[in-house]
Amino acid sequence: MNTAASKLFAEGFSKGYCDVIGAMLSAAPVFQAGEPQAVNAELLGQTAAELPLVMQAAAADGGVILFMTTLEDARRITAAVMGNEPATDPTLAADEEATMKEIFDPCMGGGVSHFKEKYGEIIELQPTEIRLIESVQADTLIDTAGDTAVLVRVAYSVPEIVEDGQAALVFSEDFERVIPEKELQGGSEEAE
Repeated sequence: MNTAASKLFAEGFSKGYCDVIGAMLSAAPVFQAGEPQAVNAELLGQTAAELPLVMQAAAADGGVILFMTTLEDARRITAAVMGNEPATDPTLAADEEATMKEIFDPCMGGGVSHFKEKYGEIIELQPTEIRLIESVQADTLIDTAGDTAVLVRVAYSVPEIVEDGQAALVFSEDFERVIPEKELQGGSEEAE
């Protein structure tokens, strides 16, 4: 793992993701990406126990990106976009899953669009899948992400909707390639 490239990828993806949420809500979300960690089953199990809602998008040319958060925070954002009250059921109903897919698929696309805008690097994603996962299912996440995947914790807030939100970005190490060498010499991006 190239730690600097992984951190820049996580910051760039988070910025693009948050920009789309901000546009949907006329808000200014803020985020702070943590330090990259190599993925293993124990780390993914702990993360899934805390952040069980998984947004998963495979890249057309290989690799996968997972954005994990709490069901409650995803529901708050979904409800704010849709103009209704957040659901409270402990499970994810099919209609709620479909609504979340409508909202978060463009956010995942916004995450990768950042790299096209900033570096001219195109990452084409397949449609986003939304699912709830239990920590005991972390092995399926390892199979999905690959054994060289990277995990970066992301703290975020969406004014008046989510305060002190927590997420994890899990991505294939291959995505480090979109960060130009000159950026690796210059440091990390500013969180907006």
